[in-house]
Amino acid sequence: MTKPLNSENYKAILRLLREMREELEVSQIVLSERMDVTQTFISKCERGDRRIDVLEFLTWLDALGVPAEAFISRLNRVVQIGKGNPELRQRRSVHKNRNTRS
Repeated sequence: MTKPLNSENYKAILRLLREMREELEVSQIVLSERMDVTQTFISKCERGDRRIDVLEFLTWLDALGVPAEAFISRLNRVVQIGKGNPELRQRRSVHKNRNTRS
């Protein structure tokens, strides 16, 4: 079983957080100051070395000025594109079969 920290969907979240930060031209240092954390914290999260909890996620979005709904909508489009990936489809199929067993 894939660990959540390494799952494709979690990686998509991290990629999108970084993409949005870069699109808004916010450095890791500026973001860390807005969140009252260290730049190392931001770096570790973006690399996937540290998992982000839901409160940190919402703080991150707030510090970027991105509504959570906008992020989720964009993430949903990214994940939908991934559904064409045979490896991801196979994982979903296996997971679905496990959930339907009695």
